Parts: sequence; C-alpha cells; structure tokens
Amino acid sequence: MMKKTLRLQQMQLFLQGRQKVTLNELMQEFNLSRSSAIRYIAALEELGVPLYAERGRNGGYMIAPTYRLAPLRFSADEIQAMLFAISGMYVLQSTPFNRQFRSIAEKLKQVLPHDEKLRGEKLRKHLGVISAKQLNPNKHLDRLLSHILQQENLSLTYGDKAIYIYPIALWFGAGKWFLAVFDYGEQDLRVLRCNEIRSFCTTTKSLTAPENICLADFNFLNFDKLRQEKQQHYFQLKIKKSGIEHFYGKPLSHISLQCIDDKQVIISGYYHQEELNYLLDYINGFSQHLVDIEPKSLKHRYINEVKTRLNFIE
Repeated sequence: MMKKTLRLQQMQLFLQGRQKVTLNELMQEFNLSRSSAIRYIAALEELGVPLYAERGRNGGYMIAPTYRLAPLRFSADEIQAMLFAISGMYVLQSTPFNRQFRSIAEKLKQVLPHDEKLRGEKLRKHLGVISAKQLNPNKHLDRLLSHILQQENLSLTYGDKAIYIYPIALWFGAGKWFLAVFDYGEQDLRVLRCNEIRSFCTTTKSLTAPENICLADFNFLNFDKLRQEKQQHYFQLKIKKSGIEHFYGKPLSHISLQCIDDKQVIISGYYHQEELNYLLDYINGFSQHLVDIEPKSLKHRYINEVKTRLNFIE
C-alpha cells in the first residue's frame, strides 16, 4: 500500500512538471504496463487530481495549472532531521536560498508538538555543524543561480576587469563561494571568487566557444573537463604525507593528490596566470609539509613571496 501511495505521489510530481504527458511516457518513466498505467491514472482522479485527457495523435494527459500537491506528511523525527540540515546552512552568511531557509524552519517548528519542540531545543544544544566561516557576504547568489539555470551569457565585472562569461556552476568551499564559468575572452574555463564579482547582467553580444564544445553539456559534476590545458600553467607540489589532511580540508576541484611512496605525495593541477596570487596562498598553506615545487619558475616566485612577507614582518 505504501508503495502504491509513493508511486502516486511520484506521478503527481511527474505530471505537474510537464505541460502534457502521453500514456507511453508514463509507462516508460515508471516501468508500467499499459493497463497498470491506466489504473494509476484512474487512482489519481479518484484522489481528486484534476486530470484532463486530450485525444488524438498529439494527445495526452494534462493536470490543471492551478492544482497544487497535497501537503506531505512527515514524522517528528523527519522534521527534526530537516531542521538540523537547515541549521547547517546558517554557518554561511550567504546562500541562494537565505530567505527560504528561514521560512522553512519556522513552518516546520510550528507544526511540532510542545514536547518535540523541547526535544529540538535539547538537540541543538548537543548537536551542531562547524564549518569554515564565510568571510564575505554575497548578495547576488540567487541571481547568479538563476542565470546558470537559464543558460544565459553574462557581461561581468570581476575585480577591475570586464569579461564576458557563460556561468556553469556555483558552490561553497573553504569559506568562499565560487563560480565556474567559460570565459569567452580567454576561450577557457575559469573559477571566479564570488566576492570579487562587482556587477553583472545578461548580454546579447554575439559570443562563440570552440566548435567542439557544447557549453550546455557542462555542470557542477563535470565542468573541470572544460579546462583547456594548453592555455593554462601546470604545477606540482611534492609534500610530506602529514599534509594530506590539509589538502582534504581545503579541496579544490581542479587540483588532485597522488601518493608516490610511504612518506610523500604529489599535489598537481593547472592555473591561469591571473590566479597566481591565489595559488601562492594555497601553496603557503602547505609550508610545513613542502618538499619541492615545480616548475622552478613557480618555486622561485613562491620563495620570493615568502621573503617579501618575512621582510614585512621584520
């Protein structure tokens, strides 16, 4: 019975997310026979879901646009789990959903009985989330996310430079929000720090990517494959194994780690020339674990940077 109820809820979501659905599409999506699909349609109608059948070659089933799903039922434990998950987002000063998180939390708390509210207060005293503090608030994350989902090109001011980009993915890590983009000027992938973005807007300017690249195919899971290695600088850090914990404490998608023996590992990746200062800061985090840096030009640049910092302290 539970399985059927869950299937009906899934069907409602499937129907509501589309303007029109054919019987064959329902059969394929839920792995049903024709007769089973028809029975589920009838069951939805019995539950009061306003379905309309359009006959003919281009026909199908439609759900009334004004219809909304009935409220889902959650156990007290499930509500406590959701409140805990939301509390983990409060360590961030900015997310694309700040207002929604606050609203959801208040609504969930309102439906809890008094004893569960007391239990929730006790849980929050003994269970928490500690993460890297977000250093700079970002007020435009919701707009950036919207442009990503709409697959829109942007004219963007980054630091003091104007660039044209195709935004791909947005994420939080090591206390900062990052934006992966295809830079039309560089014809390459770039990872931008959101707090360095001064302004942005959509653009109708004619912009082109390499013929062998379809930008719409890239997302958070695979954007690093868009990196044009010939246009970037390769680097390699040899560190003691004691630095592995630091590596995983500040993960970067385009930098990898490889064990070479029982005592040392290699960290390697690519960077743009404009990202050099960020890379030097990254390398400095491994200072007590460093064994060697390649290429030699980067090694000398890092040594000079360290000397400059020491002279400043003196």
